Amino acid sequence: MFKHSIIILLSMIILGSCIEPVTINHEDYPTNLIVEGRITTDRGPHSIRLTKSAPYGSIFDGTVAPVTNATVSIKRNDGEVTILNHIDNGYYSTPADFRAEVGKSYVLLFEYNGNNYQSYQEEVMPLSELEEVKPVFAEHPYLNESNTLSYNSGVDIYAKYTKSDSTSNYNMWEYSGVYYINTFPELYIAYTRRGPVSMPKTCCADCYKSEESSEIMISSFDLGATTANQKLFFLEDDGYRFYDKYVLTLNRYSMTQKAYQFYKLVEQQLKINGDIFDPPPATISGNIINIDNLDELVVGYFSASQVTTDTLVITSDNLDYQVSLPVYPDDCRVLPNTTTTKPSYY
Repeated sequence: MFKHSIIILLSMIILGSCIEPVTINHEDYPTNLIVEGRITTDRGPHSIRLTKSAPYGSIFDGTVAPVTNATVSIKRNDGEVTILNHIDNGYYSTPADFRAEVGKSYVLLFEYNGNNYQSYQEEVMPLSELEEVKPVFAEHPYLNESNTLSYNSGVDIYAKYTKSDSTSNYNMWEYSGVYYINTFPELYIAYTRRGPVSMPKTCCADCYKSEESSEIMISSFDLGATTANQKLFFLEDDGYRFYDKYVLTLNRYSMTQKAYQFYKLVEQQLKINGDIFDPPPATISGNIINIDNLDELVVGYFSASQVTTDTLVITSDNLDYQVSLPVYPDDCRVLPNTTTTKPSYY
């Protein structure tokens, strides 16, 4: 047994001596130009943002640097050119009176670092008819910290819409919401060296909180269908959202097929979580090319859309049951995106 142990130990030492650290030359990894932006049929200004990704291994790994010295314009298919001005932090803005027109096509053009870039043509497709937006009470299961099954309750937001031969088959959705928050600043407790001390605050108990969508929400019609009844997203009842009412503003954007395919790929890649059912990793480029160097990978997509805006008010009447109001013992203004000023439309 001792002899076998010595052999194993010597084998480990020999194998360990064969391992050498590998130095990766981070400078060989290029940075990528990133383009973000959309023009719509809404009144401007509309913004295009240009940034450069940090190289792999940089101390600023995962950050981006704004491109502030580009010359940017948008060209319509009838030859009209609109010049964009750099505002700040890589954002280039159209004039305030600029808006896209349904049926027209647009190309993004910009010159940067001696190279000329442009997008493929993007046509502004007309939107299909939106018939209804409605909240439906829902409970979604999850495993809590004790690894037992629990449920988040709230509302699923559904949209019903119908297409015709001339309208777009593809949509992108974004939402924002405002709701009332009530807290209990008179119960505030300060934690000092002597321990917790009751220090009631006189302000403020009444606030209005705003939020907006952060995920990609796209939809399309099923093959051969002319009507869609699409679940868009879930709004959880956290005790605040429907305590009074939730004012939902829903924006819908028309998309070309290429734009839909781009964002569908982005959506799939963002959902990768490391299991065997994940889609394979893919290179996401977009519709921007470097005319002077076709081998350069430019990340991002320039799109042109018709947009419509709809508003929906959701109350506790839309719920089968309501979550109790949390007892938050502090000034409501310390919560993110809150204000004591009541919105005019609320």
